[in-house]
Amino acid sequence: MDATTQRTINMRARVAEAGGPAEWARKFGGTRWQQPQVSQWISETNPKGIGHRLARDLEAAMGVASGTLDRPSTNSQSVGLDVSTLRSAIRLLQLVSEIRGNGPVPDIDAEALATAYETVAAEARSLDDSNVVDFMRAFVDRLERSREKDGVKRGPAAGPGAATG
Repeated sequence: MDATTQRTINMRARVAEAGGPAEWARKFGGTRWQQPQVSQWISETNPKGIGHRLARDLEAAMGVASGTLDRPSTNSQSVGLDVSTLRSAIRLLQLVSEIRGNGPVPDIDAEALATAYETVAAEARSLDDSNVVDFMRAFVDRLERSREKDGVKRGPAAGPGAATG
């Protein structure tokens, strides 16, 4: 698949995540991109091509890594992450630790864990001391967008006392 087609597919997913072309334009378009232009990019019948420079500008506006639109999507559904399964896995880990006498495992927000995984996968590079701030920014932005989309107010992202969903 060529890069232009992949970018169109990925923009369709991003626009759908945002709630449609008007919402995407409101959240990310600023004064630069409006709903009609967004609709042209994601048209099913005759999409307007998203070139290299535009793709980088769109990625910057959405707060994702450069090249993200060029690669196959790595969202939680495509990698098989499911928040309810993560919750069960976390609970299993906690129970096994208690039975073994290893002490309590801290509460972990399953949604935040899934979002952290998606962030690392989307960056397509390893987290290290030189880029931890970039990863943190991308994670917080992704988590806030996910929670905005749900329309649900939750507690802290992780750690003791974190919301467990």
